[in-house]
Amino acid sequence: MLENIICGSLVYAGSCDLKRRQPMLYRTGSVKNPFIAYDDGYHWPDLYTECDEMVETCVLVYLLAELRSLVRQGEATSKTEKVMQMPLEAKDLMRVINSSRALLTTSYSGCGELAANSTKFCLDLLRTADERFMRVKKRRKKERKLRLKQSSSSIPADDDEYGSGDSPTEGNDSLIKGKPIICPTLFISFDDDFKKEELFYAIGVNHERRRITMCFRGSVVSNIDWATDFDSHMREVKNPMKMHSSQQPTMKVHSKLYDLLYAEFSRNPQGEGGGGTGSSNNSTSHGRGGELWTVFMEILQNKIRPVTNNFPGYKLYITGHSFAGALATLFAFLAAAEPDAIIPKPVTCVSIASPYVGDESFRQAHQMLEGLGKLRHLRVSNHKDVVTASPKVSFRWRFYDSSANEDGGGHVGSLFKHVGMNLRLYQYVKPTHMEDGAIPSVPPPSYEISYPKVPFGFFLMNYFDEMARGWDQSPFANLSCNPVEYWTWPWHNIREYNKRLVKNKDSLQKISLNDLYSRKDIVGNLGSQF
Repeated sequence: MLENIICGSLVYAGSCDLKRRQPMLYRTGSVKNPFIAYDDGYHWPDLYTECDEMVETCVLVYLLAELRSLVRQGEATSKTEKVMQMPLEAKDLMRVINSSRALLTTSYSGCGELAANSTKFCLDLLRTADERFMRVKKRRKKERKLRLKQSSSSIPADDDEYGSGDSPTEGNDSLIKGKPIICPTLFISFDDDFKKEELFYAIGVNHERRRITMCFRGSVVSNIDWATDFDSHMREVKNPMKMHSSQQPTMKVHSKLYDLLYAEFSRNPQGEGGGGTGSSNNSTSHGRGGELWTVFMEILQNKIRPVTNNFPGYKLYITGHSFAGALATLFAFLAAAEPDAIIPKPVTCVSIASPYVGDESFRQAHQMLEGLGKLRHLRVSNHKDVVTASPKVSFRWRFYDSSANEDGGGHVGSLFKHVGMNLRLYQYVKPTHMEDGAIPSVPPPSYEISYPKVPFGFFLMNYFDEMARGWDQSPFANLSCNPVEYWTWPWHNIREYNKRLVKNKDSLQKISLNDLYSRKDIVGNLGSQF
């Protein structure tokens, strides 16, 4: 039975103690699980595990992309060149990362694909990896003591923290000795052909989880690079769910996402892919007669489908951090809208620190896919992370230029809307003394779970819910009162996401995403209207 430890749903927004984040108990109704139609006996992990393993994948893909760039620039060693060979196991990638720590943290011109703050960015990524493995140290000691008590014979020490005798940590005291928990992911491909468009992604397979993971690499230029470009208008595209009477024929998405995934795919004579407009040498219409062969179709048909065909019964996960989280959201949405014969359902998206993606029409189409059981979406955000609350309104500098509105490129003033099941993480606050003077052994949960509820009808409460979400996800509600914090900007860093997630491990392990989609007090009328 699902323990109702969710703090503050949409109906009760603002009813939690923001300092203690005390759990709220509900007597909730339930709706039909929307994923029953695709139930094949697959064991879905709990909410913490799904999110935690995607955070780990994002960290590895960030570093993998940088190492590959360093190899191309001739800055890497012979050990680092292993990252150019696929397939590559995650534990082998960690060996390469640890042997290249000095290279990744050296400040020199460019630092691969990173900008001037790349040294700090790489350090944060390496510290995140170390902190994830540090959690195992105490538990390993306890397990070893327990085994020694149960057996009189001596227990041999582990050869290597990664499972072999070839230790990558020689001469490096910053790493934690002991076997870390790392997902047994096999990266089978890494596509960085779209260098000019900053479209980097990796595809990995986890046989233990029976999972295929596609991870986009996020923006690494700056934690606040979103704020340097106010030209955040929307582009109008066809709604893939328009055949349903409740859906609009078109929807609007962020222009930068449009430029990446909806651009015409072209291939140069050497066979290297590249996005952008121009004549396409691939005339395939994706089975829908005359449609433009886009970058999304190229990735789906020639990168994702061969993997899903080779591993039937495996679930498709799509993830990313920062701008890559927005890319993952749109890509997962489009993939879930494909026929079941092309992409197995449901598609799962775990977006981390994602900005807004589309408008109300996009949200309605997204919710229809969720209600039909074709899409599962967990959107993770940090309190005070303004990136997740931006951009709120579609805007472009040339709003007065009529030529800028050609091909559906205008739409100034349209409101962006968030989608998916939102796990909002708050800064951890140490538990205070209780009335009897004791300190609770289990820290109170510091998170909220909410969803853009599908209304039951034209009730006033539905408007209150939308107003509460609108304020909660606005930049004003995420501002910090301490101006010094803006110099470091810690809230958007994946390291901070990792810390806040770990603090809520015990509570989140008791929740599953499918159960959340079955709770009427969270999703409202989702599924019933489709």
